[in-house]
Amino acid sequence: MITDINVGLLPDDGTGDKLRNAFIIVNENFDYINDLLNGTDVLTISQVIGLQDALDNISAQLVYIPEIQSNINDINSILFDVNLQIAEHSASIAELYTLVSMGTSGTSGMNGSSGTSGIGISGTSGTSGISGTSGISGSSGISGSSGTSGINGLDGLIGLNGTSGTSGINGLNGSSGTSGVNGTSGSSGTSGTSGTTGTSGTSGQKGADGISSGRNYYFNESQNSDIATYKVLSDIPTQITQQTVTTILTSNQSNVLVQRFITPQLGFTTIPAGIQRFTLYYMIEPAAADIDAYVTLELANSSGVSYGSVISSGKIKISYLDGFIVKTDMDIILPGISINSTDRMIVKLYLDNLDSTSRTVQWFTEDGYYSFVTTSVGVVSGTSGTSGSSGTSGSNGTSGTSGSSGTSGSSGTSGTSGTSGSAGTSGIGIEGSAGTSGTSGIGLSGTSGTSGITPSGGITSSGPTTINNIWSGTQAQYTALGTYDANTIYFIE
Repeated sequence: MITDINVGLLPDDGTGDKLRNAFIIVNENFDYINDLLNGTDVLTISQVIGLQDALDNISAQLVYIPEIQSNINDINSILFDVNLQIAEHSASIAELYTLVSMGTSGTSGMNGSSGTSGIGISGTSGTSGISGTSGISGSSGISGSSGTSGINGLDGLIGLNGTSGTSGINGLNGSSGTSGVNGTSGSSGTSGTSGTTGTSGTSGQKGADGISSGRNYYFNESQNSDIATYKVLSDIPTQITQQTVTTILTSNQSNVLVQRFITPQLGFTTIPAGIQRFTLYYMIEPAAADIDAYVTLELANSSGVSYGSVISSGKIKISYLDGFIVKTDMDIILPGISINSTDRMIVKLYLDNLDSTSRTVQWFTEDGYYSFVTTSVGVVSGTSGTSGSSGTSGSNGTSGTSGSSGTSGSSGTSGTSGTSGSAGTSGIGIEGSAGTSGTSGIGLSGTSGTSGITPSGGITSSGPTTINNIWSGTQAQYTALGTYDANTIYFIE
C-alpha cells in the first residue's frame, strides 16, 4: 500500500515528517511498486479501479444460464420422443423381415428351378429341389432363372443437429498503419507592416519594502559556555540530537526562566538597526493551557558581565496543536549600536502561566526543531516588496496589412493499413445428443442411418439433462482434464 508523507499543516510548523523519515517512506513506496512489477506482491480486487464492477457485470450475465438450461431440457425431451418412435419402427421392420425370410422349397425335378429371392436389398436364394432317383444320366437341365433382388432396406433416420455454439469474441483490431510523410510546407507570405505602438500606461505605485535578513545565531543547549551557568548562542549550528528543556509552572506564576544563553566575543563593532527575529519551538499540554513566552536581550563585556539596558520582546501566546511541537516567533527592534569587538550578547527565555493550574511546558532546540535568532548583523538585502499594480495599457496601434498566403505543401502519402487482429476463438455450443443409428434394411445389406452428432465429452443421455456447473480455462487445461462431466458446460478461453 502506498504511504503518504505528512507535510504538516503549515510551512515550518514542525508537524510534518522529518526529512529522513520522509525519504524512508519514499523508498518503501518504490519497494512496493517494484514488488508489484516483479510479481512478489499482488493487488486485491478493491485496489484495481473498475475490476469489481466488471466482475459484477459477469455475475449479472449468469442469470441467463437457467434460460439456456431450460432450452436444452426441451431439446433433450424432443430427442427422447424421437428415439421412442425409432424404436417402434425398428420393431415393425423386424417382424416384416421374419415373414419375408420364410420362402417355400421348389418342386423336385432334374434340377429344380431356383426359388425366387426373398424381398430385401438382395433376395435370398430359393431352396434346392429334391434330387430325382438315379438312372441314366440325361442332359443337364436348364438352369432356373435368378430370383429377383430384394427391396432395399429403409434408410435410418438422420440424427438431429446440435444447437450452434455462440460466436467467439472478435479479435482485436490491428494497429493503425504509420502516418504518411507530411508534405513540405508552402513558403510563408511576406509579413505586413507593423502598426504604430500605443502610448505606455502610467506606472503603478511602489510596493512596501521586504524584511531584511542577517546572520543567524543558534541556541546550542548541548554546549556549556566559558561563562558559568550559561549555554552557548553561536552562529555555528551543532550536529547533536534533539535537546529538550522542561519547565514546570505553578498557578499564575510569571517571569519563569527557561534557559540563559551567551555568545562568544562578537568580533565586530556595530550592530545595524533592525529586527532581531527569535524563532523558538515549544509544546504545551493540555489544550486549555494559557502560556505566554518572551525573550530578553542585553550586552555584556568579555567576562560576561552585563551592562546597559535589558530589552524585552513582546509576550507571545504559545499555541496548542494537539500534542505537536509549535513554532513561536517574537521580535526585538534595535537601533544602530556601537559596541566593543570583545563584547558578548546575553539572551534569556521566559514563560508566564496565566492559568490558576500548574502547567508543564517543553522547549526544543537542535536537530529537527532548532531554535535560533535572525539578527540585523551582516545585513543582506531583503526580498523585494510586492510590485505595484501595472498601469493601464496604451491603445493598440492599427494592424499592418496581411501578407499574401503561402502555397500549400503537397499531401503526404497515406500510411500502410494495419494488419487485422487475429480472429476470436469460437464459443463452444451445447451439442445435441447422439441420433440412434438407422436399422438395417431387410435383405443382405440395408444402409445404416447416419449417426447423430456426438458431443465431445458432452451430454449423451437420452432423457432430459440438468447443467450443474460451468468451467472455463485454456485449451491445454481442458485437454488435461481427461474426463468430462455431462452436467458441466465447458468454456475455452
